[in-house]
Amino acid sequence: MVEKETGFVEINGFPIHYDKFGTGNQPVLLIPGAIGTSFTDFMKQIEGPDAFDLKRFTFIVIELPGWGRSRPPKRPYGINVYDNDVDCAIKLMEHLNYRSYYVIGWSDGAKVAILTGIFQPSRVLAIVAIGLFVYCTKTNILPTIRTQKIDLWSPELRNNYLEVYGSDQLQSLWDEHINFCKDLHNKVGEYVNSRPDLKDVRIAVHERLFTDLGKIRCPVLLVHGDRDPLIGLEQAIYCQEKIANCQLKRFSDGSHNVHQTHSKQFHDLVIKFFSESEDYF
Repeated sequence: MVEKETGFVEINGFPIHYDKFGTGNQPVLLIPGAIGTSFTDFMKQIEGPDAFDLKRFTFIVIELPGWGRSRPPKRPYGINVYDNDVDCAIKLMEHLNYRSYYVIGWSDGAKVAILTGIFQPSRVLAIVAIGLFVYCTKTNILPTIRTQKIDLWSPELRNNYLEVYGSDQLQSLWDEHINFCKDLHNKVGEYVNSRPDLKDVRIAVHERLFTDLGKIRCPVLLVHGDRDPLIGLEQAIYCQEKIANCQLKRFSDGSHNVHQTHSKQFHDLVIKFFSESEDYF
């Protein structure tokens, strides 16, 4: 069992909890996906045969507002929800006295990771974004909405989160997240109905994710599984075209959780990327 330090700091009205692993001089902020924690989302990066060297790196895993132990209050879903996530992540790293750091984010955490590079370009050394989703169309968020009933999840996935939340809390938190996704889907529908002349309607999940990708200064690595049932490759391609210093690594047989299913390849890829990024500035 890898030793960890846990703690929390009050930020924006939330008890923002974190887990800290390692003693290395290269700090890495890990941002889990929706309702995620270090236990549910990143343990293969922290312990086991494919873990990162914790004498080289120090991992800080944030639990975003309203998820994990960073509650109550409830997550403030709405137009500013990701702004609050980014603000909490940046202030947590400031509280821990990290002036510059790497960022790895998965799924919803990938959005927050990219936004840290937009909001704080002088602090973020490099970003790895796994399964990034930045805009909605008439159909592309429907696969996520269809995951609402946790009884339909694979037993392995469901049990992973049940250990953190229990069945009632897990379903309740996931319902809230899916309702947020439904709101995004409805916005697309409303816009399509108001502009039937438009064929390709895209609604930004967060305006700056859609318009300000070109303001990111640091190197970015996008990781995408070609068999991801939730997020299409076009999302990563769109971001790669907009970000100046950006690589896209595709896993032909990877799904949404490619960092978990291909943990050895992911480890080697990130180590190479971080090493190449050291001389960028």
